[in-house]
Amino acid sequence: MHETVFVDEIFLVLKNRFNKDTINSKVCVNVKLSPLSHVTKEGLLDTYQELAKGSGFEHIRLNIEPLGALLSCRHCKNTSTISKPTFKCPYCHSQDIELKFDKEFIIESIEINKQE
Repeated sequence: MHETVFVDEIFLVLKNRFNKDTINSKVCVNVKLSPLSHVTKEGLLDTYQELAKGSGFEHIRLNIEPLGALLSCRHCKNTSTISKPTFKCPYCHSQDIELKFDKEFIIESIEINKQE
């Protein structure tokens, strides 16, 4: 379910930038997924491939990297980037934490390599 929302967002960006005649370009969409997201890299890839059928964007490749979530501890005042779900400070183990950057998904960039 969440995968579909993310793929729809990718399609919206692609539709605003390209059309079905962009077949002569190699395109890679670089996206980042939060460790706190319910979406996995494999799930996003599978959903993209399925929904891309017949869209004209089947040839576009997704590059999916982890997106670090910024966690701030109210107890020890340390800030850290986490790469997996956690509910306590990695320094003092307090559970009095706050997520500072809590995006689940971002489209970081689009790479275009024109084929001659």
